[in-house]
Amino acid sequence: MAATCLICGDHIRRHGVLPFEALGCVALRPDADDEDSAPNPARDEIAETSGAPAGPVLVVEDNDDVRGAVMALIETDGFATVGATNGQEALERLRCGGELPCLIVLDLMMPVMDGATFRRLQLEDATLAQLPVVVVTAYGRAFSSELLGGVELIGKPVDVDHLLDVVRARCLRK
Repeated sequence: MAATCLICGDHIRRHGVLPFEALGCVALRPDADDEDSAPNPARDEIAETSGAPAGPVLVVEDNDDVRGAVMALIETDGFATVGATNGQEALERLRCGGELPCLIVLDLMMPVMDGATFRRLQLEDATLAQLPVVVVTAYGRAFSSELLGGVELIGKPVDVDHLLDVVRARCLRK
């Protein structure tokens, strides 16, 4: 998939893996003339059979560039996003009474409240415990999913297609 950074204008060719930190580009837009931005029958079939997005995706990441890139990527696929810079901010957003997210994309290493602490407190709250979480971390599969309540783990650099597949699976109404 080819993309252009909305900030610096650089043209970027992506082949499944997008190393966000290495790019330095935080707001990517698919190129209109890109063959990969053409209609996608598999994605269109999912959308037709699954319906509209079930809610926003909450991206919890302390690095502004990474958070912005992940949010832009998810929004490019048609989903709304909201961001939080740490676990404490994420919990405050979730408990404020607004629309709950269909998925939480969670980093582990953050100041104020790290991802593991956020996840423990989330699971202790009956209303929030039901929300699915995918952990995106530099630890990759070396970190135990069971320690976080059985979440899915995606290593950095992020496999863009896999992350979008997880978002679609969790956030399209059935």
